[in-house]
Amino acid sequence: MDSKKLTVSSIFLSVGLLLHYVTPALFMGVKPDFLLVMMFLGIIFMDNVKEAFMLSLFAGLLAAFTTNFPMGQLPNILDKLVSGIVVYYLFKAMGKNNAKSNFVFMIGTLISGFVFLATAIPLGMGTENFARLLLSTFFAVCVPTSVLNTFVGVFFKKIMYRTNYVKINAQ
Repeated sequence: MDSKKLTVSSIFLSVGLLLHYVTPALFMGVKPDFLLVMMFLGIIFMDNVKEAFMLSLFAGLLAAFTTNFPMGQLPNILDKLVSGIVVYYLFKAMGKNNAKSNFVFMIGTLISGFVFLATAIPLGMGTENFARLLLSTFFAVCVPTSVLNTFVGVFFKKIMYRTNYVKINAQ
């Protein structure tokens, strides 16, 4: 990874961490994950899956440090790794500056939320009423967050293109 990608990715993760830290919890200790959308923006710059994996791992560690969810450290790391790899391949398949690729923010957030909840609920709350808790929390937090992350991701992506600070190669 060259220094320009490292710097831009670090700035995105810093902004995402700040937003992740100050965002209040919405439902049962779960809060919208703005660190996730910043991780997706950083993945746009990655050339191979190893770089995307490392960025996702680092974002997961940062989210684990700031989580309020009981036993949410491991689920934060797992959901960032899974969604980061999926988003990398989705950007690769769709093209990075294609209009269809804007939905990658929504798909990645939904995948991340599902993985987080599917691993965090049994760890932090037990397996009693697992399906009901998973569905209610998914629809109460993950779906609105995915819509919000899509708007935030498209907004920052347009800023990146218009400033010409960083060129994103179309695939």
